[in-house]
Amino acid sequence: MAEAAVRARRGRGLQQTRGTADNRSSPSVPAAVKNRRNYYRVLQVQPDAAADVVKASYRTLMQKLRLHPDLGGDEGHAALINEAYRVLSDPQRRARYDAAGEARRMGLGPLGHTPGRGQDPPRQPPRARAPAWVCQPLVCVLCHAPSSITLNSSGPRRCHACDSPLTPVAGAGSGAPRERSVPRIERHAALRYARAVPLGTTGNGLLEDLSSHGLRFVTDRELAVRELLRIECDLLGAVARVVSCRMRREPPGSHAVGVAFITVDFHRSRGSLLAVQA
Repeated sequence: MAEAAVRARRGRGLQQTRGTADNRSSPSVPAAVKNRRNYYRVLQVQPDAAADVVKASYRTLMQKLRLHPDLGGDEGHAALINEAYRVLSDPQRRARYDAAGEARRMGLGPLGHTPGRGQDPPRQPPRARAPAWVCQPLVCVLCHAPSSITLNSSGPRRCHACDSPLTPVAGAGSGAPRERSVPRIERHAALRYARAVPLGTTGNGLLEDLSSHGLRFVTDRELAVRELLRIECDLLGAVARVVSCRMRREPPGSHAVGVAFITVDFHRSRGSLLAVQA
């Protein structure tokens, strides 16, 4: 009996030693490397998007598009959005995630080493299936022309008939005034607009401020509230609805027009909205 107990203790000690050695020989792999899903596409932002843009897109997806589980959204999709925001909102996690993505594009292994001969490449987890609304073709809100472009499509999202932007702005509705969730930033640039009715009527204006949801400009014409405009300037292209039009004393005959974006295409992902403050 005593000899059998000694053999049993020796066997347990050998198993523990092997287990410790296995743990030492298996280096930990960063979570950002294990997860091959593109967090920038999950949050619908550009890879060089600023932190405020990432935050605004996250809030839009979870609250205004009602993807949060408490608002009826799918728990699995919401968990993926939360994970993407957890990584991209933290500068250090985001830097590691970007570095891991660059290593994958260069064909390197999870620790930055090329897999040796006879070694299998690291397994990739199955990709999360995009929700149905992301794969639906977009329709131009200005000329109503259908398209084959979806929110998953790469490259410019523009109408083939009138060249209007097709990317919708979350929460864009009837154009009624609503509380500003994103503060507007002062920007000055010349812009040109085209009115939907009468079709083809154009005008010029001067941009005063903008946000990710709308802008304000000054023009010499009085525009009707709720009418649709197509706006183009150096910073963006948009289809917008007029929400306010007020006459100004200076310069005489000018009007300050506020619009809410329905669709928008920012020409520069960084620098259009954000002002650096000391």
